[in-house]
Amino acid sequence: MHKVCLHDLVTRKTFLAELSTIPAVSETIQIDTSQRFYLIHGITKNISDQMNASHDFDIYVERINKEYWVNSLLDKTRNC
Repeated sequence: MHKVCLHDLVTRKTFLAELSTIPAVSETIQIDTSQRFYLIHGITKNISDQMNASHDFDIYVERINKEYWVNSLLDKTRNC
């Protein structure tokens, strides 16, 4: 598991999470079982002081709703 710090670009809030894989930019993730979806805008690997760091990666996200997420998937399938 990777310890990550998620930075919400809109609200400027941060929160820690554990992810089994690191998502790529432009992918979406869902945190816990709630309907909170996030669009990934950027990722930074924390290599400065990994022995004392509370997380391995900083992930910059924008919260999106489920409708936005579903529509983005439909757009991708139409472009294939």
